[in-house]
Amino acid sequence: VVWTGAESATWDVANTENFAMASDATKANFVNGDKVVFNDDAAIKNVVLNSDVEADSVIFDSSPLPFTVAVRTSSLS
Repeated sequence: VVWTGAESATWDVANTENFAMASDATKANFVNGDKVVFNDDAAIKNVVLNSDVEADSVIFDSSPLPFTVAVRTSSLS
């Protein structure tokens, strides 16, 4: 899935549609085990983890725009 930040800065599990399917860009929730891509197309570049997430992989493909990931009592594995 690709981070869009379309609804908010929140990265959670199966709740907020801040991602899009890589195959066809339809809105999506993150679910544990997803492969996550952050790129320059994202509306929001400051991401807040609000729950424990378990991504298969996380790729930051953004240049020159940086991303910030903040953690609120959660973890990324």
